Amino acid sequence: MASAEEDYYALLGVGPTASEADIKKAYKKKALKWHPDKAKPEQKDSAEAMFHLLTVASDILLDPTARATYDAAHKARHAQKARMEKMDSHRRKQREDLEQREEAVKRRKAEATAEVLARQTTIDRLKEEGMRKLRAEEERRRVATMVASEKAREERERSEAASGGESIVDCSIKVKWKRKKKDYGVKDLEMFFSQYGGFAQVIPSTKGKATAVVVFTTVFSADAAMKDLASNHKSQFQSSWAGGKEPDALKPPSSNDTQTPIPPQSTPVPPTAPRPSQPAPPSYTTAHPPSSSSTFPSFPAFPTFSAGGFSPFPSTTTPVADDDYETITLMKMREAEREKLKAQIIAQEAEEARKKG
Repeated sequence: MASAEEDYYALLGVGPTASEADIKKAYKKKALKWHPDKAKPEQKDSAEAMFHLLTVASDILLDPTARATYDAAHKARHAQKARMEKMDSHRRKQREDLEQREEAVKRRKAEATAEVLARQTTIDRLKEEGMRKLRAEEERRRVATMVASEKAREERERSEAASGGESIVDCSIKVKWKRKKKDYGVKDLEMFFSQYGGFAQVIPSTKGKATAVVVFTTVFSADAAMKDLASNHKSQFQSSWAGGKEPDALKPPSSNDTQTPIPPQSTPVPPTAPRPSQPAPPSYTTAHPPSSSSTFPSFPAFPTFSAGGFSPFPSTTTPVADDDYETITLMKMREAEREKLKAQIIAQEAEEARKKG
């Protein structure tokens, strides 16, 4: 019985177009090889099966009708096999393409992850460098600020020591203004009062009121500001001494003082005579009277201040050198006066608020 599953042409070793003579010749050759009588005992069963297949193949291929039927089935089987192989090839190609795409996607994801990690590493590194530079810059600024503050403090202390021990309260004035007309900030006040010379600082109201305390380095700068504001009727400021009264340093010396008398002035001026609004600062360490040809009115000799104490008359001798202990004590007194002035300002503002309330 013919079976399309068996390839008889391949079994006999001939092609599909072989002639009957070629088929008979091939059969005889195969039959002699696989004849059961010539096979070894252990190969006899397989030889019989092969000899049977060779006989069937020869019978079918030598019969024209059976051969035509077999060829049709054989061709159909080969066509189906080709289609299956083609289909398998297409599926295999699709599978390979899918695997390649999946591999490409995985590779891109890995590259993207590596890029993100590299970018984050770079960002962290730059951030760390920036923070390190920022900390270094902040430290540099802090040190520079400390050095500048220390220098300013030393300069201020030297200036205060040179001023002769004047009280900060004596060198301070309190100013008021009407906020409806114009509001003044700290910078505005600093710019305005710096014209009088010897300007130190502005302490604004802690209650947000239109008041402030202006501190000068010398009582004479404060006095010049007070007199200029009093003589200027168009001034927006109302001024008063921070201590509530005129400092003793500005008062004329007593007539019964036993110190060295003041040398006579060429053009004496009464102690109550008004001074110019912005006089040029006179020299307070000389006993010689100003020249009569000076463009400024002559003043009575101002009292002299030194680290060694207060003298209502100009000094005619070399100033006594500062002692270290006295200098330290003077610095502590200055700091205590600053705190006392701030406390007075806060107390005055609280009292004014209580009265208004």
